[in-house]
Amino acid sequence: MASAHRDLPLPPLPETIPVPAAGLIAELTAKDPAARPASAAEVASRAARLRDAIQDGAAVPWHTIGPDAERPTLPETPLPGLPAGRAPRPPGGLGRWPWIAALSALAVFLMIGVLSMLTAAAPPGKTAAPRQEPTLTLVDVKASSLIGLPVTAVDRELRQLGLVVRVRWQPTALAPAGMVISVQPGGQVPAGSVVVVTGALQPQPTVTSPGHDHGGGMRRMLPTALRGNFQDLPAWRYSVVELLRLTLAGYDGPVIVPMTLVDSGCFREVIGSLREDGFAVRHFALLAEPATVRRRLARRSLGTEVRRGSWAVEHLDEHLQRLGAPEFAEHIHTDRLTVAQVADAVAGSAGLAVRPSADGPLRAWLRRYATTIRHIRFD
Repeated sequence: MASAHRDLPLPPLPETIPVPAAGLIAELTAKDPAARPASAAEVASRAARLRDAIQDGAAVPWHTIGPDAERPTLPETPLPGLPAGRAPRPPGGLGRWPWIAALSALAVFLMIGVLSMLTAAAPPGKTAAPRQEPTLTLVDVKASSLIGLPVTAVDRELRQLGLVVRVRWQPTALAPAGMVISVQPGGQVPAGSVVVVTGALQPQPTVTSPGHDHGGGMRRMLPTALRGNFQDLPAWRYSVVELLRLTLAGYDGPVIVPMTLVDSGCFREVIGSLREDGFAVRHFALLAEPATVRRRLARRSLGTEVRRGSWAVEHLDEHLQRLGAPEFAEHIHTDRLTVAQVADAVAGSAGLAVRPSADGPLRAWLRRYATTIRHIRFD
């Protein structure tokens, strides 16, 4: 299509087009640029004269196509819309707009250069301040010296040094609850770094009662005439030791055993055997005045145990005297202590962490009396 536009002539025009107009169209579409009119003003002038001649019915001379064409004999007509005395722009002229654009671009580049020089140059009489490089502050974290300290104290100390502390807890029975077991990273660290402090979390204790539950079953299996203190039965002492050995070896956490041992021989056989096996056994003897103990015994049996004189009531004074001996220490006197205060005393001495109770007054009352009802005894 491009070669046809360049080489092939145009199709013939309709015969209704006047010959002078066809000649002007042929010049405008000439393949050779030199054969085309010199300017648009010339085309407009010739077209205006052809239009006037055709409208007046005059014979319009016209010249052939090409550079040797004859000049028209009609008088020149000024191009409408041009001011008088102003010649049309010569062919090939670019006008003034390119010059305006070039000067504008030059002015923009000059302004950018001047601003760059003003920004880089220092004020008169002053020198440019040297660039301050940020200084790195290092903090010495002595991790080994922090192990074994309370987590709260280590957290406060590291924050004062400008470090960000993240505390995490790990259940373990190898360190007291609330103590630091690791600090990472250690050594020289930049100020603002994150330091992870791991604290020991005591595993959840479990409660087992092989003493009365197991001994009461053995006692009930014997004839009435043979029923006495089940702690005197060798089978009971042996089974209690084996059950506690199994529990302590398989449970990774504190084991709480509510049981009363008042005989020195029985105490050595049970507690002494467990300690010889390497288990850390802490023994607590909860003491109180006889009147306080009788009131508590009456509460657990709706008063029947005191009235009928049970085995525990009959041997009360003897047992309190035995439990006061040094070998049954540690002693806690509970006359003026609440249940929660007794628990705090035992936990504090054993190094256990006790969470504060979230029960309200009503729920605490219901929980306490539900425990009392479960421990009512009629035997």
